[in-house]
Amino acid sequence: MILKKAAPYLFVVGLFLLMACGDMLTRGMFMDGLIYSGIAKSMSLGIGSFWHPSYTLTNFMAFYEHPPLMMWLMSLWFRITGPSILAAKLYAAIVTIICAVMIVGVWHRMGGNAQLSWLPLLMCTLIPPVSHFANNNVLEFTMGMFVLASVWFMLGDKRPWLGHLIGGLLLSCAFLTKGFTGLFPLALPVLIWIMGAKPGRTLGNTIWLTILVVAGTVLPIVAMVLLNPDAAEFLQRYLNHQVLGGIHVQTVDSRFYIIGRFFMHTAIILFLLAVVLVLGHISKESSLRIGSVLRGNSMAWALLALALCGVVPIMISTKQRDFYLLTAFPFMALSTAALMQPYVERCCQWLHSRAMVVVAIVVIVLGVAANAYMCGKPGRDNTMIQDMDVILPQLAEGETMTIPAPLAYRYNLQGYYYMNGRVSLDTQNNHRHLLTTAEYPADSCYREVSLTTKEYILYEQIQ
Repeated sequence: MILKKAAPYLFVVGLFLLMACGDMLTRGMFMDGLIYSGIAKSMSLGIGSFWHPSYTLTNFMAFYEHPPLMMWLMSLWFRITGPSILAAKLYAAIVTIICAVMIVGVWHRMGGNAQLSWLPLLMCTLIPPVSHFANNNVLEFTMGMFVLASVWFMLGDKRPWLGHLIGGLLLSCAFLTKGFTGLFPLALPVLIWIMGAKPGRTLGNTIWLTILVVAGTVLPIVAMVLLNPDAAEFLQRYLNHQVLGGIHVQTVDSRFYIIGRFFMHTAIILFLLAVVLVLGHISKESSLRIGSVLRGNSMAWALLALALCGVVPIMISTKQRDFYLLTAFPFMALSTAALMQPYVERCCQWLHSRAMVVVAIVVIVLGVAANAYMCGKPGRDNTMIQDMDVILPQLAEGETMTIPAPLAYRYNLQGYYYMNGRVSLDTQNNHRHLLTTAEYPADSCYREVSLTTKEYILYEQIQ
């Protein structure tokens, strides 16, 4: 009986494991995640501090690109586990689990059927970037944890004033993780009132609750700036360099790129929603007609609008990346799940059948097996990691190594050597060792170290 009830959850977990197997237990990591993990490693070793983060001895010795909360939290984790890429991925896995728990919590508070708590998790899993970036340590997952917790508190019916105040405090944590992109839930009280998602909520209540959530967000940050000169210096540099300076950085041709990517990545769940709505509409039950379902889900519309609030402001800049959308995806998943709920409820008997148990077990076994097979493999940057395994034993822990200037743009190269051996890479000065490729020959002051590598060549300075 317990297994039948758990079958849909097991299926979702297995599906997530299958979709994430290329990143979950592999040794490769996305460039941004390597940088943040390296900064966390430095913090855990006493190099740098919360308001003065530091990466390597040669790259981002003072890091003001993003607020430091996520890196500081990971550094605390590293002090327990020891700094490594595997430990960084375990941190990411814990954050992902917390996000999943918070999605279920929001589902309950928005009035979702408790027996279908797996449904928003399934919708979220079906959005490809979620499983891809979950174990790559991007800031958005930690920020999303705070954003989801904030929305959970704001949706509470007991002492809403306290829930909105705590929700604001959590949004200040979201800001200290990735900046302004985590503040979109400030719009939630207004969206709930516009959509009529909470009957009895008046305009006066909405204004009061909005003031509370804004105060809970802004006052802690203002207090830090006024009471801590280091905080004031960091945030000023961050605002000048990353926020104001980032407006003029162009990574895409159109400001509408981010909107197109949002709907492209959510196309699978939108297609499933459309199919379910059409099938329900042609059924004989009037309660399943499209009009009835759409009119009866005001909270779903409020969360859909909230998801768009997490996307549209990104259009202010042409500096856009797909993973910027990660904090908006859970609310899109919750919204589509709420609209699908009346139809899925009709399938509950099959979803808890023996057939579903078998399907769930097969999927989760495949997911575990896929991750076991990929465990310890590079996953990405295959040649870079394999060559590093050969080269790193020739280097001293904490050494600085020379590289040609063109290789400085291979940011993953710096990340892997720092995370695995605390080796810094320098383009300006000659050091005992030089790392290069056949494309960039070494100076005559170096001699090649005979190693079996595929692309990267290690040279040692001639004494």
